[in-house]
Amino acid sequence: MAMEEVDEKDLYPPTNPNQPAWRKGDLDGMDAPIDEGWRSESEDLIRLAGVQSAVEIVSLTWSFAKVQVVVPGKTSSEDQSRLVKEIHSVWEDPRTPEICCDVLEKHEIIVCTPGAPNVLSTQEQFDAYVGFDVSVQTVDPFKSNRVIEGKLVSRDALEVKINKKGRMVTIPNEMIGEVKLPKPKTEKGDPFN
Repeated sequence: MAMEEVDEKDLYPPTNPNQPAWRKGDLDGMDAPIDEGWRSESEDLIRLAGVQSAVEIVSLTWSFAKVQVVVPGKTSSEDQSRLVKEIHSVWEDPRTPEICCDVLEKHEIIVCTPGAPNVLSTQEQFDAYVGFDVSVQTVDPFKSNRVIEGKLVSRDALEVKINKKGRMVTIPNEMIGEVKLPKPKTEKGDPFN
């Protein structure tokens, strides 16, 4: 094969035809929709681990290679550690479906407490605030961090989409520092503020 042919050939075609051209290579299922069956089964297993360790789970949020497990703010670090151990033991159970066992190998499981009230961090919050104004603080290795403001369109395991003055802007989750709601606007002399 000549060098020109190698240059012309696309060595890493996208696995999903709807995927942007810049995202190439095999994503090994991590680009699956949030409501994919294996994600639901894995969530059920994580919630089962919460019940077995007597730790309440507030929400689960999927990112590319991470699963964020949010527990109440009053949860001690010992309880969080117990939950992590229980999640690992559920996955080591031979009765656990193989596809769910793969999740632990592919995803980092992060147990945390809720963040600031105006910062969106869970999938439920993102779903609830679709259509609202948001500010997205980006973080990238080139130090060109910036704030992008617009209306929240969607969030999935790979990216956040916002509408900025009629243009769709797609921001990969790995480049997002935080997504915040703007400060509430008040009128001068408002007795409730």
